[in-house]
Amino acid sequence: MDTEIDLFDLLRERYIQIRKEILNQWDAVGTVPISHSEWLIIGKLYKQGEATISSIAKSANITRQASHKFMKSLEGKGIVEISPSTVNRKEKQFRLTKLGKDCFQTFMSIKASIERDIEEHIGQEEMALLKKLLQENWGY
Repeated sequence: MDTEIDLFDLLRERYIQIRKEILNQWDAVGTVPISHSEWLIIGKLYKQGEATISSIAKSANITRQASHKFMKSLEGKGIVEISPSTVNRKEKQFRLTKLGKDCFQTFMSIKASIERDIEEHIGQEEMALLKKLLQENWGY
């Protein structure tokens, strides 16, 4: 790796490399094609249980239009189900189906496996240090 690359490019390159590997491994075992952006939505729904278009858009830092597009795509794949909101009749509630939950758990297993592989390559102490540094307050 080029030592003249600045921190931001190093982080971006590693992120792209790891994200590509995670998606490749998902493509090898998954029964449903899911994009990186759709995984973001699935993760938010998994943690929140139920969500509206607005709440997903806000938590994922995307537009309502993008949130709606992803939800419709995930519904078509059988990953999410839609029901009327009990709070606001204009809103709809989205939640993961059993397939959606199963996909997310498999995806998390893939990520954990890749993390273990990285730790084997760089060592347990270096991995702990890397995590610590990434969790630090960088002043921004």
